[in-house]
Amino acid sequence: MIMFVHRLNLAWLVKRTELISAILLSIATVGTAWCSYQSAVWGGIQAFKLSDANRLSRESIMQRLEANQEALLEAGHLAEFIDARVRGDDALAQFYYHRFRPAMREAVDAWLATDPFEDAAAPTTPFEMPQYDSDFVHRADALESESARVHDAAAEANHRSDMYLLATVMLASVLFFAGIAPKFSHLDIRFFLLGMGSAMLTGAAVLLIRLPAMIT
Repeated sequence: MIMFVHRLNLAWLVKRTELISAILLSIATVGTAWCSYQSAVWGGIQAFKLSDANRLSRESIMQRLEANQEALLEAGHLAEFIDARVRGDDALAQFYYHRFRPAMREAVDAWLATDPFEDAAAPTTPFEMPQYDSDFVHRADALESESARVHDAAAEANHRSDMYLLATVMLASVLFFAGIAPKFSHLDIRFFLLGMGSAMLTGAAVLLIRLPAMIT
């Protein structure tokens, strides 16, 4: 009778380990597929974000080149204006003055107010005045800031892709432990391996709960 009960208990435990193994395998299989998909999605998002960041950076550089070209043209225009002023040709000086951009004209007015022709301490050029402004510079700064923001988003997407890849590895470990456990006849070994698989599954679940998901 005792032997029969013992065999019955062993048979029940064996079936229990097989059931646990099947549950772990099922959950880990679905989880592995989900994590692989999410890792690929976030990897794709990273690629697109990096492409956008590089494009914005190139546009920012182009705007700065435009700003430099604008400053060079205005420097030549300013030299002609100063030359006309020094020679006392007011008509020519006014001709150049009225062809300055509004922002440049404000900077020239502020610069002339410092008496640069007489005061050695005055700013050297209107370009040093706070009134001097350039739309190209503003657009370049805005594009550079947007590029940095998009680049940070790409880095975050890469981190999420890496975390999903880590979860995939953990679930693959679950598949290994749950798959190999029934191969052993010793119940202690079975329960140990299933315990390891359960621990890895729990760790993967905690990680996945904290990760955002994306469906495309």
